[in-house]
This record gives sequence, C-alpha cells and structure tokens, in this order.
Amino acid sequence: MKYFLFVNFAIYQATWFLAALYPDSASLLITGLIIIHFILSPTKIADFRLLNIALIGCVVDGVLILYDVIQTTNGTLPTTLILLWCVFSFTFNHCLNWLQTIDPKYVCLIGLVLGPSSYFAALKLNTFDTTLSSIEFIAIYAFIWALLLPLFVKYTTSVKILFEQNAQEAEQ
Repeated sequence: MKYFLFVNFAIYQATWFLAALYPDSASLLITGLIIIHFILSPTKIADFRLLNIALIGCVVDGVLILYDVIQTTNGTLPTTLILLWCVFSFTFNHCLNWLQTIDPKYVCLIGLVLGPSSYFAALKLNTFDTTLSSIEFIAIYAFIWALLLPLFVKYTTSVKILFEQNAQEAEQ
C-alpha cells in the first residue's frame, strides 16, 4: 500500500486547510477525513498508538492559548485544532516516516523552520490572532518545534520497536 503515503499526505493537507480556513466549523469534515484515513490505512493499530503525539500537541497549544501566544475565537483549543493534531500524529507512520531515517539534528532543523511556518501561515489566514510581534511569534514556535519534532520522531521509533517486540513475543 505504498500509495497510502500520498493519501495520508492529501488527508493531512486537506485537514490543515480546513482547520485554518474554517476553525469553528470544519470539525465534521475533518472527522470524515479521519474515518477515511482509518478505513484505508494499512497500519490502523500503529496509527492509533501515535495519538499521544496529538495529546502532547494539544497540551502545548493549550498552554500557548492560556498565555495568549495564540488567541482563538472563544479562548479555548478549537476542536478543529485537536483533530488536526490527531491527523498530524498519523503522518509519522506514513508521509513523515522518512524523518526516522535522518540525523536528529536535521529533524531539529526541519522543526525549527516548518513548525513556525505552518502556524505563521495560519496566523496570516486569520485562523487565530496573537499579541506578539511576528518575530516573537516565530521565535517561540521555532524553539518549540525544534524540540517537538525530534521528540515526536523518537517517540514514533520507540513505539514501532515496542510494537515489533510485542509481535515477536506473541509469535513465540
């Protein structure tokens, strides 16, 4: 099912745009995309095991909302952002799987650049607001994502190793 890498990428991109453009109303559509993901995914159980990534992401974003780094419509974590984090967690088994094969310092650099880019793009689309200058906003997210992305990749690798060990033990 190599084609699923492309399906996973398309589902993530669609989810990102829905969450960014319709943060208060796209939950049902994103839930549908998650259902499609699980119908088509060749690694349903492994994908489900990565939902801790979504939990961590939601906590981080929740703290940033609490401190007004992100200002949402009602001052809480939007459901669309929670769902986006879920879909993002699935990418580590599919379209972002390649991150496990590169040096962690490069993963850190990728997080440093792409994490803040995603949030800054959402900011510019008026998905949320901030009290910070653009430089402050980007610096905070660069720091966070330089830490988070390698952590998520390490977690994904650990879960896979644990999953494989459990499968081998079950066979014996």
